Amino acid sequence: MANYYGHSALVAAATASRPDFVIICLDGGRGFDRSLGETLSTIEVPFAALSDRWSEAGAHLADESGALAFFVSNDEDMRQSIVAISAAMRREAELRELRDRMERLTGALQQARTISTATGVLMERMHLGRQHAFDLLRAAARAKRSRLSEFAELILKASEALNELWGDSRGRSP
Repeated sequence: MANYYGHSALVAAATASRPDFVIICLDGGRGFDRSLGETLSTIEVPFAALSDRWSEAGAHLADESGALAFFVSNDEDMRQSIVAISAAMRREAELRELRDRMERLTGALQQARTISTATGVLMERMHLGRQHAFDLLRAAARAKRSRLSEFAELILKASEALNELWGDSRGRSP
């Protein structure tokens, strides 16, 4: 754990080291402003605010800025705060894993849609059944040593180009 004084030093350290979690210690809720919270949010560093006394304005500002928690602690209840901060860190790790999983699933869904659409294009253009069109797409991708989704994207781009050419040629007289 490192100590940094001043917003620019904290932001520079968070940007350079990409910590898992930042705890911003406040002096009675003062010294924290929305710009610090927004900056930490943009560089995707989860943070919590810790103060030695309750401040409605400080809690509200921490919440608006994206803090995972606003803790008030003195020496007597620091153990409880540490437990709460540990729980917040676990929740952040879970949220990060869920975001990563969502990105992977979204990518896989997009790839499946691209492959399915390219299969449909081959079915329509070559008068093939679904399985035959898919097998042809997969064989062509393997022959080109390309990923199936990347080759499917090429098929879709080529189809779009042909459609544009067909549309342009229909508008002209021979």
